[in-house]
Amino acid sequence: MKRMWWLVAAGAVLMAGCGKKQTLPPLAILTKDEKTTDIPGSQDAMNAILTQNAGVKHWLVYSMNDEGVLGAVRSLEAHGFAADTCAGIGIGGSSCFPELERQEPTSFIGTVLISPKRHGYETTEMLFKWVKDGTMPPVKTLTKGILVDRGNFKEIATQEGVMDAAPAAAGAGEAGSKAKAAPAVDKAGKPIKLGFLVKQPEEKWFQDEQKFATKCAADNGFEIINLGDKDGTKILQIIDTIAAQGAQGFVICTPDTKLGPAIMAKAKEHNMKVFSVDDQFIGSDGQPMEDVPYMGISAGDIGKTVGEALAAECKKRGWNPSETAAAGITHNELATAKARTDGAMEALMAAGFQAEAGKGTAH
Repeated sequence: MKRMWWLVAAGAVLMAGCGKKQTLPPLAILTKDEKTTDIPGSQDAMNAILTQNAGVKHWLVYSMNDEGVLGAVRSLEAHGFAADTCAGIGIGGSSCFPELERQEPTSFIGTVLISPKRHGYETTEMLFKWVKDGTMPPVKTLTKGILVDRGNFKEIATQEGVMDAAPAAAGAGEAGSKAKAAPAVDKAGKPIKLGFLVKQPEEKWFQDEQKFATKCAADNGFEIINLGDKDGTKILQIIDTIAAQGAQGFVICTPDTKLGPAIMAKAKEHNMKVFSVDDQFIGSDGQPMEDVPYMGISAGDIGKTVGEALAAECKKRGWNPSETAAAGITHNELATAKARTDGAMEALMAAGFQAEAGKGTAH
């Protein structure tokens, strides 16, 4: 029954347009791969979609992250689309708060908030216990997100620790965290020191992960080394560096998942334990390295949440199906990114949207 409204409306448009040339079917889904997973990369991809599809009056936008949707929204604005004629929902949460706080609403209406607290604190804590007690983490841990909008994002983000609480509450928290844990040592009596290595240290998501890793270190009495390498050219050198500083292991979001075998070889050289986060290592056979502990997101399910929310928003606004399309800003070379956007496409198709030829099956 959920699909009936869309199917009836789309069918009526097709009947009415019989014999007329139509550039797009009603409720089309158009995708474009972005070259970079940031706002400029997404803006370029959306510009290409808009240039080729000038007749669409209403756009729904999804992508692998908040930046992908923010770039598309900036493109839509530059092409003259008003905020209430389009709707985009991101994934991540940390980098979109200024957009949701704007006095005048934009077409960016919400995000699926993923917790950097779990990805930063819990991964570090599991690695710490592995080094200290020999308790190996689960091989795979998947987290889910929370759909938030302009009305509730501050409350939920504060609960998740990715937005500061009110000044009085924040001050009380700082006062309560001054007591330091006793120094932690490994089984050989050596002070524990761990690394937390990220691929884009300038992005808020990774800054938050490292913030929570630092909190974990303070709570448990060990030292944390926070470093980053954006393009992967220095990551092996960084591992050498933290090993020389006495680190017994590290959590890493690798700049390039295909560097997994080289990273593991370097870690083995220094007898270091490794926990991958966000992006799973890919082995020389092209398959995920399932033997390395990993925390990621339930990417397909999160994508479906985005797609379902966009379809519901479109129906709520009563947009004409013949004037409405969905734009997917994709980055298919990264498996977790593809799973997110495939999930969104799958949910949109379940609501009556139509994928481009050859792209009708989400994987």
